[in-house]
Amino acid sequence: MIPLKSFSAVLGALVIFCTRCCSNSIPDISCYIVNLENVNCSWNCVENLNFSYKFENGKISYCPTYKYMDVCRAGCIFPSENRYSTLSTILSNGTTQRIQTHNIQYAVKLNPPQNLTVLWNSSTGDLHLQWIISWPIVPRCVETEISYRMGERPWQGSNRLPAGVTSYTLAKVSQTKRYLFRVRHRYSTTCGESKLWSDWSEIVAWRPIKARQETDEQRFSNQTGPYLAIGLVSLVIILAVMVRFLLECERIKVILVPVAPDPTKKLNDLFHEYGGNVEGWVRISPQLRDAFDPDYTETTCEVTEIKPTV
Repeated sequence: MIPLKSFSAVLGALVIFCTRCCSNSIPDISCYIVNLENVNCSWNCVENLNFSYKFENGKISYCPTYKYMDVCRAGCIFPSENRYSTLSTILSNGTTQRIQTHNIQYAVKLNPPQNLTVLWNSSTGDLHLQWIISWPIVPRCVETEISYRMGERPWQGSNRLPAGVTSYTLAKVSQTKRYLFRVRHRYSTTCGESKLWSDWSEIVAWRPIKARQETDEQRFSNQTGPYLAIGLVSLVIILAVMVRFLLECERIKVILVPVAPDPTKKLNDLFHEYGGNVEGWVRISPQLRDAFDPDYTETTCEVTEIKPTV
């Protein structure tokens, strides 16, 4: 017989062990605040788990928008309330659950800077870069990091700017190189530092007018080159077809309308051998020639001009 107390102790240990094993099958959750607007929580996708959350001194809420990896739930996005309050999350599979607490005040990820523009000062040869910090972030709470690239070189070392600065000047730039800029920022120590940087902004480019013209000319040449070659080949083909067509037309003309023979070839003997004597050239017999001679004579008749009398 096992004593009742020993049996209870063993049963309690088994329950605790089973609970821990089942809890370990539920993944950990990582959360951060997105631009002070939403909270983004993620976990490894093992099965479709149910997620709920609660801010300090608040009520438990269920996930309004799940994130999916294929057809499996892998995260949740819900509205942010207060970055300085502790966040509690609950992930459950229906029988067991994992409860975690998150200190999200140091996990704020801002949206990237927007509307980057770069201007060149022709009098000083400097490039002036400026950007906008998206609402609802206050610029005085944000520190910025600048990175730029000249020509085909790698990205240069980042330059840190103090909180509240929304512009940057790169002095004495090369007039033959292209420059690329990108910017990111995060919450500074002024308003409670965050460990997370925003994503890099969209890259903005600047190149001098001469390099821009050369690039445009090269682009125009690359674009028009194939069309020019096609046009030349088409022109040669059209000319060949036209020549062929003209030759066929001339051949048809010769067949339908024969060319009149050249009489000079037939009359060469008349002028060179017979000296223009048609009778000899046509070879008229003496009898036929005598037939054309007159066989009678006519008497001479004198004619006198009568002058009029006055």
